[in-house]
Amino acid sequence: MHVETLLNPADEASRGMTVEALLRNDRWSQGPPFLKQPKWNWHQRPADIGEISDSDPEVKKTVEVYANKANYHSNHINEAIKKFSSYTRLNKVMAWVLRYKQC
Repeated sequence: MHVETLLNPADEASRGMTVEALLRNDRWSQGPPFLKQPKWNWHQRPADIGEISDSDPEVKKTVEVYANKANYHSNHINEAIKKFSSYTRLNKVMAWVLRYKQC
């Protein structure tokens, strides 16, 4: 099955929309209207989608890459993490640390 961009509810959230507008949007909450029709009437993927235009909203114009080098030998958080054998226990302790930090 093929869902055109104009009918695709996933495009609503990915293109930037306020929460209020998203909640009022029928296509987001109920899906595209053609899904309520018989399956034989649904949209089919075109056999040849052709070239992708530079003006296509799905084409990303720029790419930004950010990197961060961490010094693991002197990282106190990394050393604290190594002391826990249970991920659940680590989560609880980190939650308490963050809660204390906010006070």
